[in-house]
Amino acid sequence: MFVQQVQQIRKAGFLKYALLAIFVLVCAIPLAAFPDYDWRENFYPAAQVFLHGQSPYNTGFANPIWTMLFVVPISLFPMDYSRGLVGVLTLLASTWLCWKYKMSVPGTALFLLSGTVFGNFHAGNLDALVLLGLYVPAEWSLFVLMVKPQIGLGYALWRGVKSWHERTLIKIIVPFLIAFIGCMIIYPDWLPATDKIRIYNWNCSLFPYAIPLGLFLLWQAVRKDKPSLALAASAFLSPYLTLYSYVTVQVALMDSKSKWRDWWMLIFFIASWAFQLLFGRG
Repeated sequence: MFVQQVQQIRKAGFLKYALLAIFVLVCAIPLAAFPDYDWRENFYPAAQVFLHGQSPYNTGFANPIWTMLFVVPISLFPMDYSRGLVGVLTLLASTWLCWKYKMSVPGTALFLLSGTVFGNFHAGNLDALVLLGLYVPAEWSLFVLMVKPQIGLGYALWRGVKSWHERTLIKIIVPFLIAFIGCMIIYPDWLPATDKIRIYNWNCSLFPYAIPLGLFLLWQAVRKDKPSLALAASAFLSPYLTLYSYVTVQVALMDSKSKWRDWWMLIFFIASWAFQLLFGRG
């Protein structure tokens, strides 16, 4: 009897995920024609080069090599359709974050329609998916969040302090450092590729002027044991940041449980679109 119940639960779980997969695959079709300036020009060509055994860092790609674990499965589809898949996954991940933090309907709408979330969707980038690294086991969280160092830098520093206090430094930090160093050795053209992206005209970083704010948020993250604050700190510690990567600040505000969260979402909504319209940066 017990075995039958377990089997029924497994079947129900399989059905749920199968329906979700079908939903994603179908919704990707109308989004396949949506324009972007990261997926088709950056991630997809890099994945094709990587699949042929060559270095992706000759294509404009600048993320750590384990990013290919995210990119390659999607890139097995035709380019336009894969762009649609990225768009659907971005919207689902962003919606899931709102559900996770129990946002109100108006707050959710303001978040999803803000210049940051829409900018990430429009770019065809991975920020929304990378943010889900907050909810994977600690051993893997650094690998996920450091796919975009401008998002994960503050978290990496917070995780290092936390691991030191919990005496799990070797278990969590060392494997990541080994992978990081190994990436530099196997792909010596990686760091030169990361240096080039800072010359792009869509860099919206406040570095170095915002470093004090970033350090304050990082201190608060350690003091309150809040990784979302560490993510927000990244936005003010990174020398390179696009507008849509400021979504980390919004996530920290959603995690605050403040009764003013919806108002903060409204302020971010207005400010993000004003910045987009005034400066045309994503």
